[in-house]
Amino acid sequence: MTLGSQAVPSGSEACTQQHPCQCDDTVPSTAGQGSDTSSKRGDSSPYLSVDPAPAAPLSTPTPELRRLLLDEHAPIFKRYTALFALRNKGGREEVAALEDSLRGRSALLKHEVAYVLGQVQDSAAIDALE
Repeated sequence: MTLGSQAVPSGSEACTQQHPCQCDDTVPSTAGQGSDTSSKRGDSSPYLSVDPAPAAPLSTPTPELRRLLLDEHAPIFKRYTALFALRNKGGREEVAALEDSLRGRSALLKHEVAYVLGQVQDSAAIDALE
């Protein structure tokens, strides 16, 4: 162990010491999920980003995706699938669901939602990002 690693608290310790938010201790696992989201799901993304989870099928109703995204007890990986499906669908209802998720407790999810709202470049997303 190096001197630097002894002096720096772990990520979860640092987060709980400095922020009142709920901190996610782990990055969502994509093991066994595949990294090529378009070939695994059959839905292609109009964005060139490499997402940490595949989007849920675009045939999934928006209210169901919204419910999953806002469910703070759901695994972060599942919430990500809803997030990226809402992004790929686009539209006012989808952007509203993304905006509502910024009121949640997960700092990790809020970070990803802010990035996605920037990607969609919808005027409705501007207020949420300000």
